[in-house]
Amino acid sequence: MAVTRNDVAHRAGVSPALVSYVLNGGPRPVAAPTRARVLAAIEELGYKPDGLARSLKLGTTRTLGVVVPDLSNPFFAELSRAVEDAAFERGYGVLVCNTANDPARERVYINGLAERRVDGLVFVSSDGREDLKDLIGLGIPVVGLDRLPGEVPISTIETRNEHGAYIGTQHLLSHGHRAVAFVGGLDSTVTAARRTGWQAALAESGAQGSQVLAAFTFEGGRLAAHDLVVAGARPSAVLVGSDVQAFGLLSGLDDLNVRVPDDVAMVSFDGTTLSRYSIPALTTIAQPIRELGAQAVSVLLDNEANRPSHVVLNPALVIRGSCGCEERRDGTAAV
Repeated sequence: MAVTRNDVAHRAGVSPALVSYVLNGGPRPVAAPTRARVLAAIEELGYKPDGLARSLKLGTTRTLGVVVPDLSNPFFAELSRAVEDAAFERGYGVLVCNTANDPARERVYINGLAERRVDGLVFVSSDGREDLKDLIGLGIPVVGLDRLPGEVPISTIETRNEHGAYIGTQHLLSHGHRAVAFVGGLDSTVTAARRTGWQAALAESGAQGSQVLAAFTFEGGRLAAHDLVVAGARPSAVLVGSDVQAFGLLSGLDDLNVRVPDDVAMVSFDGTTLSRYSIPALTTIAQPIRELGAQAVSVLLDNEANRPSHVVLNPALVIRGSCGCEERRDGTAAV
């Protein structure tokens, strides 16, 4: 049978209320000798207080939820880690939920987090659904990252996707390429923004471009290689909408005996840690992943009025070898 607070009180010769004061640090002071007796009784009996119940009574579980569409994608894995690290510094734990791009699974996780009364949710929508009403109705703050949901009254933080794709395409054009393709994800708000930036750069230069849409996965990128090289006229350069697709694209092009960057130059998007270790290392539009996580935690915990806000962060072009620049020993490249 589980040890109860009453058992502790009986062993220590005090009231159950006084045991609560010791466990919660108040609201009334407890004399040092009495406190020592209560702590000794807790140790002797092996009492484990119900942390969740106590947290709910205090109005906080000191837990944040993170809902992402695909943890096998290095970007979402690193983003989750960035949120976890920032939350840990503030004394909060994190529950990470992987929806596998399944709207039904996403709903289950959101409802589960609502039942657990998390103190806030970092939400990357799998398809822009608006399944956040339970959390919002409970007054639980939500911040949307990356793939932002529809017209939902929550705070949002995003990278300037259109601008990032624009500068990445411009970099390829600066190498003299006149046929720059685009590989992006399926039905994604970030794909739409990155495609717009790619198109704007092409329009300014008068260059031509084709596009291939595939899943934001390794396999999606690998399959895109066939569409770029076999099904259509092979471009001389390609802007890839995510690092994870770029890894697959490198593999697929290698299968087709197409060399990067000699035959096809490449710039990707995200700036994950793995991007520096591919062969060749990826020139990439790096999102400020650590800052995204830190900003998300700050918005959830410091916005006492819980008023929706919108933060936009700048990406950075990290030049390595896949675009055709000469690599240096430090892993960067000279333009």
